[in-house]
Amino acid sequence: MEIYTATITGFYTQFSSDDSVVPFVQITPITDHNGFCVNQIPIVLMSDKSDFMLAIGDVLNISVTKMKFLVKVATPSFSERVNVNLTHCPVCHRRLVRINGMPFCTNVNCRAHLREHIYTMLSAIGFRFDDTTNRIIESILNKMYIDTPLDLFKITVNDLNSIDISESDAQYFIQCLHSIRGHVTLEQYFKAINIVGMSQEYTARLCNVMRGNCIDLDSIEKLPTISMPSALPFSAADDLEYFSDYWLHNKDFMIQLGKILYS
Repeated sequence: MEIYTATITGFYTQFSSDDSVVPFVQITPITDHNGFCVNQIPIVLMSDKSDFMLAIGDVLNISVTKMKFLVKVATPSFSERVNVNLTHCPVCHRRLVRINGMPFCTNVNCRAHLREHIYTMLSAIGFRFDDTTNRIIESILNKMYIDTPLDLFKITVNDLNSIDISESDAQYFIQCLHSIRGHVTLEQYFKAINIVGMSQEYTARLCNVMRGNCIDLDSIEKLPTISMPSALPFSAADDLEYFSDYWLHNKDFMIQLGKILYS
């Protein structure tokens, strides 16, 4: 097994559109026997036997086995050490959920994923995307401070006028946004909140259970009172666990969004 030597030059975290949070170790470039150059290592591809308390300036011994990097500190630096195997989101500090080894942030209001959450929500509930609405959404994200996707429904024509959106375009956007309300299905709702790790099969089963218990978007708060369906045997993820975790941390958002879309 060939061992490569490199020095840590930095750390950074990539926030992906699927809510995954992927930290990397940046290193001085190394080239393997196939001529492949590596200058960063994703933490999710580091072997469990690796050293995870690292510091900029550490000299590493790196080997690759079974598609995993074995990273060991050969010569430690005197810089401050950090645990690169993240357990909490570096932006909102919410505990990360791991699915097949990949860490995900499940905080729907995390600012690192706010743009993706807004587009996911609007797409799921049937919002009309066109040149005008896309331009206004980008203006809102760039020029207005919003804490949560729910804040979109609080925006007025006057608010949009204040960021140089014309009266006619502002009225058009508001009409497109609010015309959806009252026409959203349970399936669209769950697609909008996008619970990480929960399968489509489980979502369909959950929606059927909700209908059987007369729970609609206006009464999402009743969810804990029903017998939740257990994970389907062919589901790769523990759906009930992912749903329970999401409900625990995002209950207020789920309830408020349901009431907004129901009315």
